[in-house]
Amino acid sequence: MNSHNTTPERIAALHAVRDRHLGLSASAQRDRLLDALQTCQHVTTFEASRHLDLYDPRARAMELRKRGPTS
Repeated sequence: MNSHNTTPERIAALHAVRDRHLGLSASAQRDRLLDALQTCQHVTTFEASRHLDLYDPRARAMELRKRGPTS
């Protein structure tokens, strides 16, 4: 495990999510975060930044909250 207690299996799952939603746009970053939350149940700010390539995970999370539930 690394210093943030993210297991290699979890890192692999986060990287798989990242690879499914390529791009630097806010929309692509929101898609990555939503997919990761659905896949892993929770994602730390560190994990989102480091393993999902989110520039500002807090902003993407706020945007998802404002958007509301998805089906």
